[in-house]
Amino acid sequence: MSGIAVCQWSDGTTYTGEWKACKKEGQGTLQFPDGSMYKGSFKSDHPNGEGTKLFPDGSCYEGNF
Repeated sequence: MSGIAVCQWSDGTTYTGEWKACKKEGQGTLQFPDGSMYKGSFKSDHPNGEGTKLFPDGSCYEGNF
């Protein structure tokens, strides 16, 4: 899978964004069932580069991952 797509896993985690060779690659948003979220850059399926992490308590971190 390559391009832009939405994927939802059985635990309720959802990723919306860019894919390359079946991995999260490029810009995207990863939302977790506990209400936390990461929005930013991905490389080889992992947050990498500039992004924002929102935590369930409402706090956030903006910076490099």
